[in-house]
Amino acid sequence: GEALEAMQSGEAPRFPLGLESGEEEAEAEAAEEDDGTTALDLVPLHRCAHVQRMLGRADAFCTYYAENRGAQLRSDLSGFSAGLGASAAELSAAGGDPGAAFMQSYQSSVAQVVGFFLIEARVLRSGAEAMSAAAARALWGQAAQALASALRASAGVMRDPGQVLVVRDFVALAADAVRAAGFDARPLDAALSGTRDMYTGLLAQDAAQELTRALEEGQFEPLELTAEGDLQRRVLRFGLHRVAQPGEGDTNKGADTGSSATEGA
Repeated sequence: GEALEAMQSGEAPRFPLGLESGEEEAEAEAAEEDDGTTALDLVPLHRCAHVQRMLGRADAFCTYYAENRGAQLRSDLSGFSAGLGASAAELSAAGGDPGAAFMQSYQSSVAQVVGFFLIEARVLRSGAEAMSAAAARALWGQAAQALASALRASAGVMRDPGQVLVVRDFVALAADAVRAAGFDARPLDAALSGTRDMYTGLLAQDAAQELTRALEEGQFEPLELTAEGDLQRRVLRFGLHRVAQPGEGDTNKGADTGSSATEGA
């Protein structure tokens, strides 16, 4: 999808906030119709901004708005960081699954933060003049770094490759959403790229555990081969001849002569 292509190419925002041409701005507004922000009632905000301009306090209003929205975001991010650590620790102590707790808490927090910035992009493009594009981008930079750091830290929490895959898919969708809104999602893309090794490592670990369990619990008996066809179907096809122990007999010779040969498996 577009999110994965953007991850691989290091793509910048499609509609950089405050830097759009007229055509790009129209495309950005069309994209916003799909994210649900067009249902927001921004009339009260526009009315308040208009009153402040008429009173000659437009700059003070912008500063007040930006400071309060920034404080709200920092509160959300601090609660998010504390919540992730607490939920994982509590579940681990109680014998639960800290990976599942992280996954649920992280998804909820990512959705909350992404929603925050989709709203700000909508406010900015509505012409309310409540927060500058530069201020919105600066706030997003803080949030993106916090989300990316938490994702990298998840390597010590999630032990199920299925959980890693769910989180990766969710963050890829979030990155695509904020990129379409005009924000730089490359910090999230970089963190996602770093989880690839985590995912493949957990898959390999699971496979090794399954193989070990099969070897410990399985019952192994000599494999009787009476024809060359048996050798092809039951040994060569699976590469078992490469792992045969020395001294167990010459399987190929036995198959060629039609005699019974034994191949350890």
